[in-house]
Amino acid sequence: MRGFRVSLPTHFEDVPAKVKAHLRASLEEVAESLASLPKDDLIWASMAQSDMHLDIGDWRFVYAVDREQELLVVGKAYYLIV
Repeated sequence: MRGFRVSLPTHFEDVPAKVKAHLRASLEEVAESLASLPKDDLIWASMAQSDMHLDIGDWRFVYAVDREQELLVVGKAYYLIV
């Protein structure tokens, strides 16, 4: 396994640059961790069945793990109203 890449959409204009930078750094850490998992680890099945989410400050990002393409794909961003 060569390692997962992170794919962020370009349409997150409302997300502050600092938050996007934190998002990318956090997902790169996730990608590094995924690359170290054994191919037969049970977590792969779980990730294939559901989207993942990551909260950064007042923002929630939803992403999927594409194991075949070795890609973390961020699909949605939500501003969390407290």
